[in-house]
Amino acid sequence: MARYRKVDPRIWNDAKFSSLTDAGKLVFFFLLTHPNMTALGAMRHSIPGMAAELGWSLEAFRKAFLEACAEGMARHDEKASFVWLPNFLKYNRPESPNVVKSWADSLELLPECSLLDELIQHVKTILEDMPKAFAEALPKTFRKTMPNQEQEQEQEQDLRSTTSDEVVPSASPPHGGLTDTPVQLEPETGQEPAREDSAPKRARVDDCPHREIIELFHETLPELPRVESWAADNQAQLKARWREDGTRQSLAWWGAFFRRVKASDFLCGQVAGREGRPFFATLSWLVKRANLGKVLNGQYDNRGPRTGSSLGNRNAMAAQMAIANRRQHAGS
Repeated sequence: MARYRKVDPRIWNDAKFSSLTDAGKLVFFFLLTHPNMTALGAMRHSIPGMAAELGWSLEAFRKAFLEACAEGMARHDEKASFVWLPNFLKYNRPESPNVVKSWADSLELLPECSLLDELIQHVKTILEDMPKAFAEALPKTFRKTMPNQEQEQEQEQDLRSTTSDEVVPSASPPHGGLTDTPVQLEPETGQEPAREDSAPKRARVDDCPHREIIELFHETLPELPRVESWAADNQAQLKARWREDGTRQSLAWWGAFFRRVKASDFLCGQVAGREGRPFFATLSWLVKRANLGKVLNGQYDNRGPRTGSSLGNRNAMAAQMAIANRRQHAGS
């Protein structure tokens, strides 16, 4: 049976896609149309294996592949050989509940890892915007695979109803710009502070550069609250995000991630949140696993007005676009 993939021609107008080099664009289409790509938009594959398929050198393929990862168009767990295109289901939605039922076969082909948990949660989010029959058709294996993830989602409030300690009142805007005061990094639990006379240890490949990432956060997002102290639990969260995905082990990836945050009006306090107060995302909030996943999955990208229902949101967005088109024609 033939398998097809939908490609929106508007991809050539997409800023992220346009920012890729020719090699990066080819690799993205290679992933999108790969024979092993499942109906969930993920597959088991490794960078060396994909490079060999194209006949490219490992270095050339990795460089092009990381371009797509840096823009959030692809995600990868190198240790688990897990490759995922987060927007795949956005353009390849199931055409019937029976298609959703068949996803159990695709799930069995994917290796277990933290990205798989995020994919499963993403699938559930996609189905929430579709008729009820689609969500009811979701195989039980999806629910059994993620008990910890579901518990985490239940315990943590959604960003749009965030608690008051995460909200920075508009009357006290966050400080911007870098200062000469260094960020205080508290020693992690169970570790002694480094002594000045201690011999330097050889840095491991996955050692997380906390200071550099914090400085990049300040430089890219001066409108958000500064990091004055980086506690041990914050260090643990950032280190976990750094290590769980090989593509994140570069400052270029974090720079692209912070630019995506900057493009979100909601995360940068440009949209009224709960009780009319704006929300300003903190670095400690962003590096939490669930929150980072939401940002990468586009849940806080600007989409126009929110009405409280999926149909209402779509209608409001359509009306907004129609008004914009009328204004454009009136001015021409």
